[in-house]
Amino acid sequence: MTEGAMQGSTSSSTSSSTSSSAKAGWHPSGRQIGVGVCVALIALLAVLNLDGTKVDFLVDSVQIPLVFVIAACALIAFVAGYLFARHLEKQD
Repeated sequence: MTEGAMQGSTSSSTSSSTSSSAKAGWHPSGRQIGVGVCVALIALLAVLNLDGTKVDFLVDSVQIPLVFVIAACALIAFVAGYLFARHLEKQD
């Protein structure tokens, strides 16, 4: 076989496998895209706020980077939303 014929047969088999895998691929829903955008914005906000901040607890206060405060608040909100959604599903 000549080199040109080998390249032609290789490219045709590659293009047919690419088109079939594109049809059967994973497509995110609108909700997944929205969650991804929110996570990216929270991560960007957290990374841009690396300054220290004072956090007061009932018995003590500590100085920690603001990124940890933002991350902790986002985590608490995520867990609360997840638990509330499961609670609503159980009621139906």
